[in-house]
Amino acid sequence: GGDHLFFQTRSMYGAIDYVFRHGIGPRFYGCVADAARRSRRSYWQVLGRAIRLGLLWPGGTPEREYDRAFTFLNPEAIPRDLPAYIWVPWTNDAADIAPGKRWQISLLAFLLHRHRPIPELQFASQVHPLFSQPLVELCLRIPIDVLLRGGDDRALERAAFRDCVPEQIIRRENKATVGQGMMSKVRESMPFLRELLLDGVLVAARVLDRNALMPYLMSNRPLVERAVRPFFSCLAAEIWARKWSAGGWRLS
Repeated sequence: GGDHLFFQTRSMYGAIDYVFRHGIGPRFYGCVADAARRSRRSYWQVLGRAIRLGLLWPGGTPEREYDRAFTFLNPEAIPRDLPAYIWVPWTNDAADIAPGKRWQISLLAFLLHRHRPIPELQFASQVHPLFSQPLVELCLRIPIDVLLRGGDDRALERAAFRDCVPEQIIRRENKATVGQGMMSKVRESMPFLRELLLDGVLVAARVLDRNALMPYLMSNRPLVERAVRPFFSCLAAEIWARKWSAGGWRLS
């Protein structure tokens, strides 16, 4: 939950939210520098986005700025106005909240409501220590440009604990991952996954684009980082669709 709570995203929202709240104030250029460092974009890109979303179009839905370019979906199956289709209703009443802060709220809401355990498979309750109500409310009161001041990942959190933990921890920017093990299992299971997806319910219903999946399932093309989550989403959706399809599809 730390990514959501302390707004660990490579985005320009620090500059955007500052402009939204203060206009071209005294800290604007510092926020632009922080946002450029954080998003790995040029100063000119950050300036343009900050002025457009912070001053000219502040009521825009943050979802429209989120990169959703990578997809295995058939374009015909996607609603024309995707952000309006998936965005939560409360945003209609949130035009006075800065765009980055609205995005943070949506990320927190997603994580808080994501856990839907299967009782017989859950041996212990899942606990998020960071998601205590006082801490969530505190972080939501802190502007995004303050959370990201300095341009570092979780900048405010690092500054707060600088004198409490070793410097090596303060400087650390990555953590252990299960990605390597997951991808090993994918390669091991490729014959099964190939049959599951290419001959599946969602390809037959033209929800998934068979041609987009083929290079990864038939040619052993490596899954780039941006494709991993969409790929696993396809697997989960296919299994769900087969289980509940009226046609009686079953996994053997």
